[in-house]
Amino acid sequence: MRSALSCVLVASVASALAFPLALSAQDEMAQLERSCDAGEKYACERLAVRVWSLSIRYLLGSDGVPKDSARADSLRSLTLSLYERGCELGAQRSCVELTEMRNLLPQERVIWAMQRACDLREGAMCLRLGLMYDLGFQGVPKDTARASELFKKGCLFDNKEACGLIRR
Repeated sequence: MRSALSCVLVASVASALAFPLALSAQDEMAQLERSCDAGEKYACERLAVRVWSLSIRYLLGSDGVPKDSARADSLRSLTLSLYERGCELGAQRSCVELTEMRNLLPQERVIWAMQRACDLREGAMCLRLGLMYDLGFQGVPKDTARASELFKKGCLFDNKEACGLIRR
């Protein structure tokens, strides 16, 4: 994420709230933003979790936050950017979270996040991506050799189901 963009978006989260944010929470968000901009993968991930939670409050109009679909959409976009940044930096959970938000991302970005999570030792993602290649599912070309490689990798990362699918 570009620093100027993150400053604008995160500042808008903290300052545009309809309810006051405790100073410590504002400080925490600002510190997480600075750390994320500096390349700290887990800071991006933690900030994404907080921004996502806030987006849900705006979507539902809960916890004293007025219902505001436009603001919720803006915060969801920021969440995706933060998770993508965390994933790019090597935060495994950020990659997994991106795959769970697949309806908000282009399919090729979901595949990228699955592959990145697999490369970061998330065996379940190796299995899921392997199954997609094995079946030729959701825009992924059928490639049983690639599927087998992913199953082996998933098995190496302690996914028992992947172990059972390795073609001998």
